[in-house]
Amino acid sequence: MPQFLTNMKNLAEKIIAKINKMQIRQRMMFIVISTSVLSLVLLSLITLFSTFGIREIAIESGQEIGKKASTDSSEILREQKEHELLTTAKGRANIINYMMRDLGRNTARLAKVATTMLTRPTEYAAEPLFYPDQIKLAGLVTYLQYAEPGTKVNPEELAKLSSMQKVMAQTIEYNPMISEACLASKTGFEISAQDFDQFDADVDKSQSISRYFNHFQIDWYKNALQAENVVFSDARMNAYEALANVVFHYSAPYYDATGEIAGVIECEENIDAVNKVVYEADIQEAGFYFVVDKNGHVLLHNSNSTATDDELAVTMKDLREGANLELAELAKSMTAGETGVRQIKINGAEHYVAYAPVTEVNWSCAEAISVDKVLEPVEKNDKIIKDIAAENVDVMNAHIKNTILMMVFIIFMLLVAVIYIGRRVSDRFVKPIRELSDGVREITSGNFDKKLDITTGDEIEHLAICFNAMTDELTAYIDNLSRVTAEKEKA
Repeated sequence: MPQFLTNMKNLAEKIIAKINKMQIRQRMMFIVISTSVLSLVLLSLITLFSTFGIREIAIESGQEIGKKASTDSSEILREQKEHELLTTAKGRANIINYMMRDLGRNTARLAKVATTMLTRPTEYAAEPLFYPDQIKLAGLVTYLQYAEPGTKVNPEELAKLSSMQKVMAQTIEYNPMISEACLASKTGFEISAQDFDQFDADVDKSQSISRYFNHFQIDWYKNALQAENVVFSDARMNAYEALANVVFHYSAPYYDATGEIAGVIECEENIDAVNKVVYEADIQEAGFYFVVDKNGHVLLHNSNSTATDDELAVTMKDLREGANLELAELAKSMTAGETGVRQIKINGAEHYVAYAPVTEVNWSCAEAISVDKVLEPVEKNDKIIKDIAAENVDVMNAHIKNTILMMVFIIFMLLVAVIYIGRRVSDRFVKPIRELSDGVREITSGNFDKKLDITTGDEIEHLAICFNAMTDELTAYIDNLSRVTAEKEKA
């Protein structure tokens, strides 16, 4: 640092020495031009510094505004989507509630008809009944089964209730939700109506149903006897291995003429039929839904997941005991009948999930959508904001470039003007001085008649006046001296 100061001092001394050797005109020109250039450079630097400062502030402000807009829009979209998801989940839950109530009413109606057949048998004619191996198991059919071989039934009771096969078949025909309906008597026989179109074409239906079916051990039968009312039984896998789907049952007791329970009416519903109705209720364009029962089992979903280990697979496993802790916590809230929205990871991807209870059967319906799907508009907005910011930066850069070029042009023109004006100003000062110098030379050469005509209106004009007075005095002195000398010579 001291060496730099020394070098700068030496440079300044050299410049001053050169200036001292200059003529007045050159000094004036140097002072005018150097002062003007220094002023213009300083002014230009200040302007450029301010311009680039404003540019940086504008860029930072734009970025802050973009980030704030992105954050705000993300929050707004998240809240909006959560509200939409919750509304959708409640909507689907209401649809399922309505279907379940309707199924319960159908079951109660069939039980009432069976009670009427036993209490007022003359209103119904007896109809023939056939075992499953005596009929073609295709389409909607009815058949008779016994609880076990050797079961002794009351022929009169069987005749009175034989018309139930037609009533149950009509119920299935007009309600696609019901895949099977049956009348299970306490005396050990069962009259059933079943739609075999639910079986795949290549399934051997004759191996699916035999002449015997012990309904005494089935949960829907025992539940109805215990409740003495219409009751819903938990969903389970289909008893027929040929149908790898989930079914659930409504059952209700029917009564004989003495008012005692004579048996149970059961309606079996296929969860796939529920799924179809819920799916066709076009409530949500994107995302997927799934339904969980009170035991944490996934009953249905439409996630279309390609994961090899789909966490929402219908396997009748309890989600609350799964490895996905977030999904397990969600399942706990759903089985508790809660309503809410949360963000969890499903099959490795983040989702917003809204859930609402299906109060009729103690299920819960959830609506889910990928977080990435929700934030797609935000990403588009971010790109638009970034593009606008980049465009604004380009505009500012172009404006700054034009400003610099304009400043260079203005500085050049100002320098030309300064040089021109400097010359004129310096000439105004130097020319009178030169005239004084020329006048001095002529006087020294003996021309005392030389007069200076300088009208600058300043000290130089005053000096010229004094010079002219001096020449007048010299002329008078010389004339006087010449006269005295001549007179002396004559004397």
